[in-house]
Amino acid sequence: MSGFDDVNVLRKILNIIPGINKPVTIQGLTKWRDDFSGNSLSSDNWEILSTGSGQSIQVSNSELRVSSGITANAQTIIRSKKVITLPSRIFFIYSLTQRIVNQGFHLELVDSSGNNFVKFSLGGTSATLATGESANNGFSTSPLSITIANSINYSLLEFDIGIEDVKITTKAVDSVSTRTLAYIRNRKIPDPSVNYFIQIRAVNSSVAAASNTDLFLDSVSYQSYQQINADLNTSRSSTSIVESVPVIITQQSAGSSAVSIADGGGFATLSTSNLLANGIFTSVATLSTSRNSVGVTVRTDQPGTLFFEQTPDGITWLDYGSKACVSGANTFQFTLDLSQFRFRYANGSNATTNFAIYIKTRT
Repeated sequence: MSGFDDVNVLRKILNIIPGINKPVTIQGLTKWRDDFSGNSLSSDNWEILSTGSGQSIQVSNSELRVSSGITANAQTIIRSKKVITLPSRIFFIYSLTQRIVNQGFHLELVDSSGNNFVKFSLGGTSATLATGESANNGFSTSPLSITIANSINYSLLEFDIGIEDVKITTKAVDSVSTRTLAYIRNRKIPDPSVNYFIQIRAVNSSVAAASNTDLFLDSVSYQSYQQINADLNTSRSSTSIVESVPVIITQQSAGSSAVSIADGGGFATLSTSNLLANGIFTSVATLSTSRNSVGVTVRTDQPGTLFFEQTPDGITWLDYGSKACVSGANTFQFTLDLSQFRFRYANGSNATTNFAIYIKTRT
């Protein structure tokens, strides 16, 4: 290596070492927000899965309005097209026109199967009560009654979903009051290895409601984050900015939302969750950084196919080949040519009972 290269390598090493004058660095931050401009839902952001009889969806005055109507058993479902990965934080600014029996509204984060979710439900007659619930691969917690800011006024709802807990916090908007931690769960929380979507539902019970109720959403936003060695809960729940932790967002390529592998060995577990028959697992995008190859081990008890993809910009994914996998341990090596990579695994016709994917990058 030339002297010029030595200097550049040393400079890169020094740049990633935290110091007294250097704040914590978070790589791979992604964010998205919809303030419902225009007069209809953005086709880039949302899809309407169903519109119940007598129910309606409107966009005006920079708000989404979902009307419940009074038809028994009617249900409207709106789902984001944006793919959400964990850990992440989801924010809703919402209000209801009233709270009456036989009508309910649900603000959720769900996977495509509906077996993993975090759910915030507004039903019943009390404006200051809601229920929280979470689930992991079909096993859910019992719905827990939680106290919230008055839902007839505009309120902020936050899902803070990590790999070890789920938190739901609420507060009145435009207020200096701190957020109230209303719900926390460590068991039966969403699987971090699958993709998620934001979902909005209006559901009427089997008995017709007395009158229509409107849900107003002023905005919905999403922010993914990587785990860092600092507890931000105190600063997030305080009105004093002196307690905050300084953060620098590392610039990525356009469209990039990749995560980094820790430099110590470059080892990571991509998944240990079993797959259904013909199920597909897709890993989150991972930064190649200065590494030039990645080894992957697939442990499975059913045959399937592993696909390797790379991207220069986080948007266009290029196929770099596939490998057939048999029962047992399958180990392969791939060359890293572009800035990010990911793996897809397509399971065969039988569900797995012993499945995992591990990777190790090398320089």
